[in-house]
Formats: sequence, C-alpha cells, structure tokens
Amino acid sequence: MNSILLSVTAAGSASLANLSYRKYSTSNGDATSPNGYLLVFYFFSFLTSLIFYPEVFTQKPNYIVLAIGALVGVLNVSLMLLTSKALTKGPSGLTFAIQNTSAVFPGLLLFFFFGSDFGFSFSFMQCAGVALVLAGLFLGVRGDNNDQEKTSKTWLIYAFACFFVQIVALTLIQARCVLFECEGKDVFFSFLSVNRAEDIWFMPGLFGMGTFLQSIFFACEKRGFSKAEVSFGLLGGLFNFGSTCLLLLATKFAVPSEKAILFPCFAVSTIVFCNAWANRLYHEDFKLASTALCGLGIFIGILA
Repeated sequence: MNSILLSVTAAGSASLANLSYRKYSTSNGDATSPNGYLLVFYFFSFLTSLIFYPEVFTQKPNYIVLAIGALVGVLNVSLMLLTSKALTKGPSGLTFAIQNTSAVFPGLLLFFFFGSDFGFSFSFMQCAGVALVLAGLFLGVRGDNNDQEKTSKTWLIYAFACFFVQIVALTLIQARCVLFECEGKDVFFSFLSVNRAEDIWFMPGLFGMGTFLQSIFFACEKRGFSKAEVSFGLLGGLFNFGSTCLLLLATKFAVPSEKAILFPCFAVSTIVFCNAWANRLYHEDFKLASTALCGLGIFIGILA
C-alpha cells in the first residue's frame, strides 16, 4: 500500500507540472514554440536530480542505469513531440485517452517477460481492474469529442505512436528493478545485475538526455528565453522531478500485488487531480462517472 500512496503522490506532482504547462501555454499563446519552456523544464529537473543525489559526484557511474535513464529520456522527449503533432491533427481528448491507457500495460508485459520470479503477477481480478480503468479512461473523454470531427490517418499514426512510446518508457522504468534482483539467479541477463544504491544514476541520465536534446532544438531557433518560459519551466521542472522521483520509489518498493496496478493508479490519479484544478480554475466539467469507474478498477486491482 505504501507504493500505491507514492504513486498517488507522484500523480499529484505530475498534475502540478501539467498545470504549469497549461499556465505557460495560456500566457504564451502561439507566439513561440515550446522548446524554450521544455529546455528550462528538463534542465531544472536535471539540476534538481544532482542536488537530490549528491552521491553522483563521488561515486563511480553505473553506465547500465545511466543508459536506461538516457533511453527513457529520449522516449520522453519523443513522446512530447509526438503528442504535439497529434494534437494538431485530431481530437485532443481521444489523443490523451489513448496515451493514458498505455499505463495499464507495463505490469502485464513484465509478467509475461519475467513471470513471478521477479515479483510480477497478473490475476483475473487485476485483469478486471485494468479493464475498468480502460473503460473509465475512454468514458472520460467521450463527451469531449465532436461527433462530426473526423480523425485522419495521420492523426492515428501520431496517436498510436504516443501510445507505444509511452508503453516502452513506462515498461523500462519498472523493468530496471529486475536488475536489482537478478544477481545469483539463473537468467541470461544476470551479468547486468545492479546494486539498488546505483539507481541514483537513472534520473541524471533521463533528465540529462532531455536537456541535451532540447538544447539542440532550442539552439536551432536562434532566440532568447521569455520570462514565461523561465518561470513556468522552473515550476514544471520542479514538479516533474518530484513526480519522477516518487514514481521510481513506488516501483522500487511495490510488492507483487501492487506492481500490475501501479501505473494505472498513477494515470487515473493524474486525471483526477488535473480534472480538479481544471474544474476549479477553468470551470471545466469534472467527469464524475469516469473517475468513479477508474477508482473502482484500482480498488479491485489492489484487493486482488
């Protein structure tokens, strides 16, 4: 249950990062691309990860963990670019619904890859919980879609690219924990075993790669930073770091019964928190039926 609590707290921090981006978008309009914001966003997350883990300055780097973090960083930047493209080609509600449903698959994939030897499980009740979460996610965006709005093939490509990239990224985040437990086991990747203390290199790899890529994109624009990019980028980076840190801790301490429902819990909680501030600040409808259905799915999954 501690991992579920960490996951919910991570979702709260992620929703605040989303609010920071919403505030930036409102103040920025269509004046510039988001590359300046994202550069500050990633750089501050990277800087915060170094402050939070000062051991990286004294310990020898673990290049396996660093590489996994960098790969997730590439996927994270790619996801943002693909999402931006998808939003210009089709319905925003369905785009985010497809992206969010990816969170229910890492636990299932890791169970099929590694089985119960590494603490992954997937029972019938957990499957039922995941099904309810999926139904709730789609129900939540059903009312946002204009019946006359046609989805193009280009949008489908971008939307499902987001879906698959997010699945891979979340699966890698949770799969890295397998390396903490593979030493001494009769598995072909046992030579990649990692000490839990070396997990400190994951976030510098993730945010460092994000900063590196965004610095290239921003440099190509040949312009300076705006005040909104700096202020909201700092806030977004802080909350993004907090969310990532809490989610990593959740994957570390999750017991087998929690692993399959961990990311669905994060996805649904993020939606709940985002709906809350959207309702309060922007007077958008709070989708009670969708939230209740998703909550029921999480409850069933936790009790499984």
